[in-house]
Amino acid sequence: MASILYKNDSLARKLGMGVDSARSLAVNHWAEGRCGSISLNVTSSFPGNISDWRSISGEYDIGQAFPKVQDNMIFITANHISMADFVRTPMDCGSIVRILENGDRYDFIADKVVKISSEFIIHLNAYNLFNTQKNPPLSIVHAYPMKVEVAMRKLDFDSARFMEMAHEFSPDQMWTFKKGIETVEYGTPEYTVNVAKALSERKLVIVPRHGIFSFGLDPIAAVDKIAAVNYFASFMI
Repeated sequence: MASILYKNDSLARKLGMGVDSARSLAVNHWAEGRCGSISLNVTSSFPGNISDWRSISGEYDIGQAFPKVQDNMIFITANHISMADFVRTPMDCGSIVRILENGDRYDFIADKVVKISSEFIIHLNAYNLFNTQKNPPLSIVHAYPMKVEVAMRKLDFDSARFMEMAHEFSPDQMWTFKKGIETVEYGTPEYTVNVAKALSERKLVIVPRHGIFSFGLDPIAAVDKIAAVNYFASFMI
């Protein structure tokens, strides 16, 4: 069966930006070891009644409710995929899911059922908060730029100090992450909520030994923010 991308030009353009972003992650080695994830809220590419779109799967329980993303269509990469593979065959390395009534379940719309990213809850939590805002971000990228990790270790993961040093270097080049950076501890009960909350405040999120979360109106904008932070980090190591 032909991919949904052949029938939906708007969706194909958005996924094309996802491919370009994955290429950047792969070329820069920011997603080594099959780490990282990319998501896009592609709801606007599905005209008409969202509930009328044919499902290709059963329903899956999310484990909690995200009512503000009810009837949203989300593209999310599969778990532990290579970003290079995503560049080659994006719809084999991710899928479009529909968030069902009450925001506590989802099903798959296209192209196939995959084991979705383990960070899916963070993405959903953030979109749930974004959808209460004006001009909400439509993409989230999770990557592992090692220069950022090394620089932050030297600063004891003091994100405020990172911002101070970046400002000392070149305040004019900080516009891509002008709202700041927040450090969130990995693996705590509050981990997913804390990452989503910081993203909703338009902050980039650095998780010690677990990479960086970024956001944007599209995945290219999200990766651009990561590149900016990585650029400043290179002067701190």
